[in-house]
Amino acid sequence: VEIEDVWGVGRRLGHKLRGVGVSNALNLIRASSKTVRKLGGVVLERTQKELQGWQCLELEQCPQPKKNVCCSRAFGQPITSLNQIEEAVANHAFRGVQKIRKQQSLACGLQAFIKTNPFRVNTPQYSNAGYIGFDEPTDEPMQIISTAKNIIQSIYRKGYQYHKAGIMLLNLQPKALQQGLLFPPKQQSKRKQLLEAIEEIRSTYGPESAFLAAQGIQRKWEMKRNYRSPRYTTSWQEIPSASTKI
Repeated sequence: VEIEDVWGVGRRLGHKLRGVGVSNALNLIRASSKTVRKLGGVVLERTQKELQGWQCLELEQCPQPKKNVCCSRAFGQPITSLNQIEEAVANHAFRGVQKIRKQQSLACGLQAFIKTNPFRVNTPQYSNAGYIGFDEPTDEPMQIISTAKNIIQSIYRKGYQYHKAGIMLLNLQPKALQQGLLFPPKQQSKRKQLLEAIEEIRSTYGPESAFLAAQGIQRKWEMKRNYRSPRYTTSWQEIPSASTKI
């Protein structure tokens, strides 16, 4: 195995290792640990130990559920429109809901934030965040998205070129410990059926096959991904195809 193909090495570090005679995995196993640590730090030294048969990292078969979940992303271009920021935050909130539902958790509160680009020193700077606690822990996307939009509307200020927005679902609790209302509203069961239908459609036809209107359609705010690697293992549309003639 070439040294560049070892997990965590890559081309740049591989070039340094080749300069000291480490050109493959076997050379890395036999190399001085001091040299390995000097060139690649403690991470590469752990890789070397693992190749030598020493267990450095414990296998976490049942990861602990997260206490908080954050979803944020920089815009593809500076944004001034409140509507576009609301769309972005709605998408982040929806992704956050998917994460907490996957680990069977409920959120007790929500924080949303916006900020300008601190590296653009010639433009006015502004950043702010707001928090709202839920009356009862929830994983309902429509409620969470509505709350996130309310926060953004309260902290948004005109005259700034916004660079990033996001949300945090805070103080997550196990769904199994939820204490429901004695008389839940009738809309709750209908919303549950709607969400189940949306999730079934998305799991069958892809994440863009069904979404809430608040998430927008054109999404001009999205980050540019012109050089993104193909998602061979997670997207049916991007699986490489091959043909042959018999």
